[in-house]
Amino acid sequence: MTTSRLLTALTTVVVGGFVLAGCTGESTTTPTTPTPSATSVEVTPSTTPSATATTTPAPEPTPAVDLADPASWVMSSTGLGPIQLGGSATATIDALAAAGGPAATREEACPVVGIDDPSVPFVYFGTDSFDSDVITSVRLGIGSQLEADRPSPTTAEGIGLDSTLAEAQAAYPALERTGEYNTVEYWGVAPSGDDWLVFTVGKPVEGADAGTISTISVGDGPVPPSEFCG
Repeated sequence: MTTSRLLTALTTVVVGGFVLAGCTGESTTTPTTPTPSATSVEVTPSTTPSATATTTPAPEPTPAVDLADPASWVMSSTGLGPIQLGGSATATIDALAAAGGPAATREEACPVVGIDDPSVPFVYFGTDSFDSDVITSVRLGIGSQLEADRPSPTTAEGIGLDSTLAEAQAAYPALERTGEYNTVEYWGVAPSGDDWLVFTVGKPVEGADAGTISTISVGDGPVPPSEFCG
């Protein structure tokens, strides 16, 4: 074998050995270890209770006043049904007319409006003067026999014309004697501290009328205005 052929053979063996070693030998590369992810944190729910929503009850609606049924009107220290202290006399007259209620007529001699209707005892409401339209006093009844068969409005406590003084005292423990005039006494109470609810009662010496309520008035004083025109 010539020298050139021998070198060629040796070169082939050497190169082939390197190639074989590269295909079958174990890799010397160190495997990459995965980097662990960030440690998860368990979230503990808050133990603080949330504020409990509170609902404020809605106020009871004020019952509507039936303008056409005066016997159902309620008397209080602020007025009688639609006739309220501080209200407009003109507006009250117009509202009653529009609703088919009892006719309210202005008096000529006094700054007073009167209601004379078989459906209710006599009702009067007045202003301080002819120039004023603000209602300052209200009265139910005049103590007349003409009212005998007319149904009477009452207070929320059930006190009306022909109720007794004893019944009024039971309904209003703060009721006090506030004055007298001829054959009657005045017994009043001021629930709000300002306006008075006053019952006119027959004196004890007046026989059958003794202790019976004949009129109920409301206004800023402990007795009704004199002749309701004072």
